[in-house]
Amino acid sequence: MLVDWDADGNYTGTYDDVTGNIRSMSFSHTRSSTTDYMNGAVLNVQLNNNDNLYSPPKESGDLYGKLVSGKNCVLRMWYPYDNFEDTTGTALTSHTVPYDSAFTWTTPVGAFKCHEDGYAELTTGAASFAIMDTLEYDTEISSEITTAPSSSTADFDVGLILRYIDTDNYIEVTANVSANNITCSKTISGSASVLGTTAYTWGSNTKRTLMARVHGDKVRVYVDDAKVATYSIGSTGTADIDYATKHGFRAKSSATAAKFHHFGGFRPLFKGKVKEIRPRPAKGNQYCYLRCFDSFEDMKLMQSHTYLLGSADKRENFPFRQTLIMGGKATVTTSESSEAIEDTESTYYLATRTAALSERHFDGDNLLAMLYIIQDSEDGFIYVDGHGMFHFESHDHRVSDIHQQTVTVYQGSYDGTNAGYMQYAYDDGIDGVYNIVEFGTSRAEGTTSKTNSFTATTDLMWTDPSVESSAGAIAIESEETIYFIGKYRDNTNFGTNQVPSSPAPPGGGGAPGSLSSSDVIQIWTNADGTGTQLTPYKYFTSEGPDQIDNVYSGFWGRIGVKNNHASLDGYITKVGIGMSGVLYNVNEGIKRVEDSTSMTTHGHRRLTRDKTLFDNSTYAALAAEHRLARVKDPIVRMRLDLINYDKATLLDIVHRRISDRVHVIETGMGMSFSAYIEGYSIKFSQGNTVVDQTLHVTMAEVTASPGKWGSARWGMFKWS
Repeated sequence: MLVDWDADGNYTGTYDDVTGNIRSMSFSHTRSSTTDYMNGAVLNVQLNNNDNLYSPPKESGDLYGKLVSGKNCVLRMWYPYDNFEDTTGTALTSHTVPYDSAFTWTTPVGAFKCHEDGYAELTTGAASFAIMDTLEYDTEISSEITTAPSSSTADFDVGLILRYIDTDNYIEVTANVSANNITCSKTISGSASVLGTTAYTWGSNTKRTLMARVHGDKVRVYVDDAKVATYSIGSTGTADIDYATKHGFRAKSSATAAKFHHFGGFRPLFKGKVKEIRPRPAKGNQYCYLRCFDSFEDMKLMQSHTYLLGSADKRENFPFRQTLIMGGKATVTTSESSEAIEDTESTYYLATRTAALSERHFDGDNLLAMLYIIQDSEDGFIYVDGHGMFHFESHDHRVSDIHQQTVTVYQGSYDGTNAGYMQYAYDDGIDGVYNIVEFGTSRAEGTTSKTNSFTATTDLMWTDPSVESSAGAIAIESEETIYFIGKYRDNTNFGTNQVPSSPAPPGGGGAPGSLSSSDVIQIWTNADGTGTQLTPYKYFTSEGPDQIDNVYSGFWGRIGVKNNHASLDGYITKVGIGMSGVLYNVNEGIKRVEDSTSMTTHGHRRLTRDKTLFDNSTYAALAAEHRLARVKDPIVRMRLDLINYDKATLLDIVHRRISDRVHVIETGMGMSFSAYIEGYSIKFSQGNTVVDQTLHVTMAEVTASPGKWGSARWGMFKWS
């Protein structure tokens, strides 16, 4: 576990690695069975604090002033894992892997040697491969690497080898120091082809962590938890590297002095922020609690006064990304961002074709609630992974090829090959049954243009103290910018249900061509509106020195007013926020679908989501019918308790992720079925050597044959 106490964007500080002080730790990331919403990930840590290192009031402490909430933190799991600590000069192939010795190294090309300071390096100046069979093909591999002290002219200096079969068949992710890029390539039957190249400045003699996740036909690359790119593997021909389980690292001859500090099968379990630091002093037994949350907590604490949909012809990923932009997690709505988004979906329910007429407006909703609205509209799944990336799975995500492959088997015994569980909890799934599903629609009849000049805006007047007294005038210094927020209300058209579509500075942005006492925005050198009238500069919502993209638009308008005079201070005596148009006769509706058989069996169980993103009942019905088909019958749920009793179970604890398709066998109950992982909780104890995991899964179907995710059709749930 690492905490960025210095708030410098990395985890290289003296005390950033808190692992050695951990007494106990628990982590939970689960999905609600009744709402289908993912809960935010929560990490609880108990640290040894006998020296009061983690005591905020201690002024003489090494972390004094740094022990505040909001610091970034990560939790990472490795297995297998090697830190290469050994007698200096020991050949890598003679080195014993510490976690654990059942894994061994081979060097099909060249040679590496270990160093007592904990790293591997080239034995000679020759290109080399180091390969380990991790027993996992759908996995993430990571290595902390220090590049060579000086740049070379060679193209690919250091990197990772993935899904290795032999020297003629493998995938490679390489960091090119001299060319400042990262390249992903595949070699099939001895023929190499580049899958993609992404600009990235690593730097010479620089330590970073290179991470590569292979999932189906995709390779996702991260450096220090920041996403670099996603590459498609494409066809692998007759060389079946899709299921190859050997992975490793490599260095070209130009990287003689490069160092590989850590390597292993990798699981980024958690990335978020420390929200609570609570020391508990006690003689000889002092400890400190840390409580950490992922980005769902951030989104829950942010409100929105904007709208979703806008001019998007299809729902696609537009509102998803727009919401993340409001939360500071992304910057663009049109393409996949490398910042905090990990979605590559292409199939969505049609939501709107009517541009602004179908805007769904919000008035203080939190951003997490907006993400849930988006999830409902798609009947998909939104969550944050251990890299801090937001995943958006559309409704057909789990019927894709990769999720039709069973990646592991869980059974009630430890045979050394398949993971074994200690306890098994069966849930008949009745609490998740709904047989009436209602999805909302919203659509305006039309748009009315509004007068929006610098002298005639009438809709959003923020203040006019000159009418009353100079006490309301707002002081503004030379070249200072002050922001104003106003809410639209049309009292003259009561009953017409008008909402704004385009808040804007009156007369557009920028400075007016001339000044007059009729201006909607006025700045004077005297508080009573006398003296010299100063030129204002008007900013749109997303402009100015204090940008807030897409937070205030819709019911609310936000503009920046700048005193554009280079030397004179003044007073704002009048401010108006313009409207270029309003939607009139906004019609709200609900589309209801139901299943009479389920209603007879289970009683009336209604699920209403009135704020879904559809502009007519036809579109809403498609998504509602899909939701109904998925939840009208009970979805069997299970909880499996695992412990790192053996190698196979620990591999599954580390490498299985949300949405993975697994197979569960419970011989005592006569059950053998496919399921999907929906969440998990983990407890670490006894110096983090004992790992207990509770896995939450939902049944896919009785057999392993493909079918819609989350559906169970046994006909066994009948009630008197």
